Amino acid sequence: MEKIIIFLLSLFVLTGCGRKEVTFDTTKEVTTAYTSEKLDVSDLPPITGMCGDEQYVYIAASPLRTDEKQKIYPEIYRIDKNNEVKQLSLPFEKEGTVYALSNISSSNEKSTFALLWRYQDQDGTAAYQIMICDEEGNVDQTISLQEISEELEAGVFGLQAFDGGFYIAGANSVLSIDQNGKKKEDVCQGMILGFTGTENGIACLRLSESGMSVYDLNEKKIIYLLEDREENGDMRALPSDHTLLLCANKLWHVENGTAALVFALGDIGMNSEMVQTVCELPDGTLLLAARDGLDMNANQWIYICRVAGKNENTEGLKKTELVLGGGSISRECKLAVAAYNMQQDTVQITVKEYGTDEAGEKQLSMALTDGKIDLLFSSYLQDMEQYQGSLEDLSGVYENIAMTKSVREALTEAGSRYVIPGFRMRTFYKRGNNGKLYLYGGKEEVCNSFLYADVKGILDEENKKVDTNLLKEYIKTMEEMPEAEENTSLPELLKSDKPICGVTEISEPNDYMGIYLMGEQAVDYTGFEQKSSGQYVNEIVPMGVYGIVHGSKQEEECADFLYYLTGEEYQIKNAYPDYFPVNEKAQQRIWDIVSATKETTLPDGTQVNPYRCEVTYNDYEVVVEALDQEQLHSIKAWLDMPCVLYPQKKKYVELIEEEVIKYLEKQQSLSDTLEYIDKRVSIVLAE
Repeated sequence: MEKIIIFLLSLFVLTGCGRKEVTFDTTKEVTTAYTSEKLDVSDLPPITGMCGDEQYVYIAASPLRTDEKQKIYPEIYRIDKNNEVKQLSLPFEKEGTVYALSNISSSNEKSTFALLWRYQDQDGTAAYQIMICDEEGNVDQTISLQEISEELEAGVFGLQAFDGGFYIAGANSVLSIDQNGKKKEDVCQGMILGFTGTENGIACLRLSESGMSVYDLNEKKIIYLLEDREENGDMRALPSDHTLLLCANKLWHVENGTAALVFALGDIGMNSEMVQTVCELPDGTLLLAARDGLDMNANQWIYICRVAGKNENTEGLKKTELVLGGGSISRECKLAVAAYNMQQDTVQITVKEYGTDEAGEKQLSMALTDGKIDLLFSSYLQDMEQYQGSLEDLSGVYENIAMTKSVREALTEAGSRYVIPGFRMRTFYKRGNNGKLYLYGGKEEVCNSFLYADVKGILDEENKKVDTNLLKEYIKTMEEMPEAEENTSLPELLKSDKPICGVTEISEPNDYMGIYLMGEQAVDYTGFEQKSSGQYVNEIVPMGVYGIVHGSKQEEECADFLYYLTGEEYQIKNAYPDYFPVNEKAQQRIWDIVSATKETTLPDGTQVNPYRCEVTYNDYEVVVEALDQEQLHSIKAWLDMPCVLYPQKKKYVELIEEEVIKYLEKQQSLSDTLEYIDKRVSIVLAE
């Protein structure tokens, strides 16, 4: 039941005049100023409900069960205007979960609220109850919902107080009850997708025979139908100013039958999957509670979003606006933009996602040409090649970034057009020195990675031709490598005496030790390094690639965002252990953690326990309690190797690989393969 509630605890409200059909216009944007900040509440249990008034925000939370014997009681917290959090001592004497909160205005103007919770009764059946409390958590009244408990078992979406009683949103209807918990009527039927309300009006979002609609609970009529089902599939909240609709990961302004875009949740680092519950304060501030995952260590925030109305004086809210665009914007990028926006008083970055289909690529190219984008993002380095001509040279930016030497050299060699905040490393491993190496992972994958490592040696760019002798040696090396049998697992290979070779991505020292401890080494296998300008097989796999668009009127502000991404504070907080940071000090912090042999305190005050590494492949397991100096030196030396990062070589790699694979699959002879590659590469080099 709890998992269902986490998904369904979304609150909606909207009222208006007359029945209208509303469509969503993604091209029309509302020029509405807004500010936002993020309150870290990761130390609280998962939030299940919120409500707020002029003085306080009240939060219901439910601790995660850590063992079968643990008893789970609801917890209620109060946040004041200074963002100070206080836990209220409500008399929860039974285990249960609070599903919804609602404001109540009392006659003496004292801040009060009501909560609806579900608990296990003595006979084992579920029971529901409403508690009416004051601002200190003292219970003024309890209302038993025994009469309607069975109807609530399908799910509870929300609770809303009104004169004479409460509205309760269930899964298939909205119920009206009096102050004693007696059912008055089913106000409306249908699949209830959202519900909330204030003194300005109470409404629900429902799916019925007439379609998706907003239904006024007081007037008992449909306000308007929502026709765009693609947008409707992701609805989350309907704030009470009667014009704002939160759905499809975006906030919309509804007017004259059209929902125009205000901003996307990605602009504040969110998406709908993260949202647990939503509420609105009387002054129009939106509160969105979000948790990054369901495990105990997941981060949790309350996003505080203030949207300025049309007639409000927005002077002082205006900021320098930057647009970060790309075909597909990763979640990490959106979170980075949100975090940057939160700490900025003068700059606001908006995320613009164009899509990865042909139409999206065309729109992105036009936006770059027309100067509508200031920063360009891509998850994949190779995809940035086609836009190199639109990007600024970032050599000057590199001078102000405390970047590791190997990454700086790789980026400079790649053309100085990109910045990456972090990376994984694709590398080869081998085990055993005698006999042939068995490939694990497939010939195409190894072939592709070998080519990226050695394409500089194979290409003779000065004479615009291919070094066919080196290419022949490379192809023979590939041909002679036998592949492991299709269903052979890595543990089976490790237990055998067969030497093996494969390609893997490493994102932290533990990954490297997984190779090291099993008697393997991450090495350059091809032996072409002297002929290919000292290149090794270690290839950077960026966790996002950023560039400044040529002609942007805010180059300094764009550069400041890149400094933020690569800065020590952001890198320490966001990289390890998911990927390696590019910042030198942030990377040093990893070595401080890895090299710990006893409990110690880092310079920033972090407590570090002795390093412990577990490497498990099914039933093959290696555990090491602390690394010795040889192991540490091996990791450091590996990471300090020059890194392959050649987006501009993509077209050569692809055409060489295409012909080599044909040869390996016996579709053509070796002489034909060498001839075809030489001709095709020469044509491209001559262009």
